[in-house]
Amino acid sequence: MSMIEVGIVGCGRIAYRHVDALLAAGKYRIKWLYDIKPDMAAEMADYIEKRVGYKPALLTGEDRDIADVISITTPNAFHFSSLQSFWEYGKEFVIEKPVVMNKEEFTQVEKLAKEKPIYVSHQLRYLPIYQYVRDLVGSKKVGMLSHIVVNMWWNRNRDYFMQAAWRGTWKYDGGMLFNQGIHLLDLAIFIAAEDVADVKIKWANRTHDYIEADDVAVGYIELKSGALIAINATISSQPKNLRSEIGIFGEKGTVVINNHQFEHFYVEHTDMPHIDTVPSHYGHMKLYENIAEGRGITISDVKQTMNVLFEIYGR
Repeated sequence: MSMIEVGIVGCGRIAYRHVDALLAAGKYRIKWLYDIKPDMAAEMADYIEKRVGYKPALLTGEDRDIADVISITTPNAFHFSSLQSFWEYGKEFVIEKPVVMNKEEFTQVEKLAKEKPIYVSHQLRYLPIYQYVRDLVGSKKVGMLSHIVVNMWWNRNRDYFMQAAWRGTWKYDGGMLFNQGIHLLDLAIFIAAEDVADVKIKWANRTHDYIEADDVAVGYIELKSGALIAINATISSQPKNLRSEIGIFGEKGTVVINNHQFEHFYVEHTDMPHIDTVPSHYGHMKLYENIAEGRGITISDVKQTMNVLFEIYGR
């Protein structure tokens, strides 16, 4: 079987998750790397060589090369411009979350997705525990859905923001829910599997006076059925991350997941399932395995999540 050739645009921290997932999927060969900082691409090439014994080519400046799949893992604000820059050189594309930073860019990406497949890295959707609870809600085993609660109590301190100049800026980062909170927000919308009717969320910066963007957001999302998604998110938890929690409340059951594990499970006539712990690259690996089979998380699949974010931040 011939290997699927991949190019990676952006060689920062998150790109290593993609590399690990691509290598674990067993169907891909990383053909080339590109970063505006050549030393970062060179460092990643060394990492790949140590893992699998070959070194991808390094593209610089205006260099471009063909690939079956191009993965865009640049900082948030450069996703769309990177997609445009490499559009003619890839057959399919993977974009790290968030897809883009505003409605105008998203509309343009929707149009491009009619020409070539574009997949999105909302990889936590693939974790077995979230697949299970989505089916649990969809099959009505919890009865009528009352509400879902998202509690993100994380710590992102000065050291974190000083590691990269784009972090905490409105222009390049986009806001706490764009960067840190997007996965839990997306999972709640994914689990509910309903259309969004209204968004009422207030954000502020209360304890991070050295960044532009927000550090706390509270409020709710109303779904078409009348069910609610309550949001309580912060990066001001001291001295460390405390909760990455999704609670599902229905008339016949309550399920609470924290850090991707069941913390509470009660559903009438249903035993708590055993769900194995998976490695950190599992979600990305499943994403790429699905892409190799011609399916994956598409632009349409994440449209509601992105529209909620655009509404929250007026983008």
